This record gives sequence, structure tokens and C-alpha cells, in this order.
Amino acid sequence: MIGPVPGTPGPHVPSGLGAAGLTMGPLTGDALARGALEGRTPTEIAAFAPAS
Repeated sequence: MIGPVPGTPGPHVPSGLGAAGLTMGPLTGDALARGALEGRTPTEIAAFAPAS
């Protein structure tokens, strides 16, 4: 799950990266921050967004 927490305004979480977190963390964090600031889920993480 990467994106806003359904039913809870505000929090956005990046989870489920496992060992790839060290290499994918910066890219995921950037996309997550852009999504939080712009109010939409960026295309590159849309497949990992939680269900509404």
C-alpha cells in the first residue's frame, strides 16, 4: 500500500517495500510527497494505491 489512508484525511503511507525500501524509498517518498501536496495519486504509484 502506497498512498493516502482511506477514510482518514491527511495521512499518507508507504508500506510493503521490504528489502527494496533502501533503493525504492527515495523514489517512493518523492512520489508520495507530490501526491500529498497535489491531492492526487501520481501515475507511477497508482497501482499500489489503497482501495477507497
